[in-house]
Amino acid sequence: TSVSIVETFHPGSSHITYFQDDTICPTDERSIKLIQNIITQVRTLHPNSKRIHIGADEAFHIAEDHRCKARLSIMVEPDHRRAVEKLKLAHISKVALLARSAGFQEVFAWNDMFDKSMIEDLRESGLGTLITPVVWGYKVDVTEDGYFPDRLFERISQVFPKIYFASAFKGAKSQAENYIDLDRYLQNHRSYVKLYRMNKNSLDGRVGGIILTGWQRYMHHAPLCELLAVSIPSLVTDLAYLDDVERNGDELWKQVQNLLKCPKHLKPTITPTVIDSFTYIPHKDAYLKSCDFEGKELFKLIMEDLHMLEWKVSRFRFKNEMKDELMDEIKALAEKMNEALSRYYFATDVNEFLKTKIFSLKRALIEPFTVLA
Repeated sequence: TSVSIVETFHPGSSHITYFQDDTICPTDERSIKLIQNIITQVRTLHPNSKRIHIGADEAFHIAEDHRCKARLSIMVEPDHRRAVEKLKLAHISKVALLARSAGFQEVFAWNDMFDKSMIEDLRESGLGTLITPVVWGYKVDVTEDGYFPDRLFERISQVFPKIYFASAFKGAKSQAENYIDLDRYLQNHRSYVKLYRMNKNSLDGRVGGIILTGWQRYMHHAPLCELLAVSIPSLVTDLAYLDDVERNGDELWKQVQNLLKCPKHLKPTITPTVIDSFTYIPHKDAYLKSCDFEGKELFKLIMEDLHMLEWKVSRFRFKNEMKDELMDEIKALAEKMNEALSRYYFATDVNEFLKTKIFSLKRALIEPFTVLA
């Protein structure tokens, strides 16, 4: 069963946004009509889906538009901040009702547009019976002070019978990241277990599960990052951990090793290589190239070949006698990468990856003062 998430809309509807490439205006009736059309389209494509995710996050300019200001002026709420919160809650409720009316039995929504709202305002909005909050956070340690609003779980547990967590197994390190870091994402999941235990009084019996997100882009309009093929080991590691959070490190590794079909005696080690008197240190997770999981060829090309080529270009781009050799290596890798990527991705994605990740290395050789991503 798929769960569709609707967070963006066509630029043809930009006239109902606040600013270019920005949030939809919640007080413009055309916004509701557009959203209703989108939800109807999703329902048509997924007639058997029981759940939908309406997004509702990172809307940074709510109530800054003249239309919203006009609405605020007629609201019976002297506290401006609270009035803005009520405006957001009303909009989320409308969208959730549209989704419910379309036949979706459960409506997910990210937490950050209502997680600072007062309990009485949340109750008055009716959100408690309309949505299931998804509390998301991709930081290495989500229990750090200030990462989530104070008393968040104590407050939302008084309104919502169930919540979900949302972690990350890829796509949350940086917008130009090509290489997966298993430890970084495993720590994110460990911290969610810690978060639950810290807030067990409020969360006991209320956590429906955890959604492991794997973003293809760090943010809208950013380049592709941490492709799924290189991230399968991260996903497997995190799922294996969540399956038994009491497992120690050695037991977890044995399970991951088995799931990824790794050689029995494979050790998580790497071997440095000396090239022209400089020492190249492979990516710490590149040893998984020896395993037999889906996408392993692409994993090797990115985690080993691209990683080394980036290092060589960065190290030797000022040495004219090596430029022809490096140009040949770039061309050869691009050909291999094109073939491997084409098994899994559309041509537009393949071309984007080659342009931004491979052919950009040519520019670094031609213009050696170029800053590599």
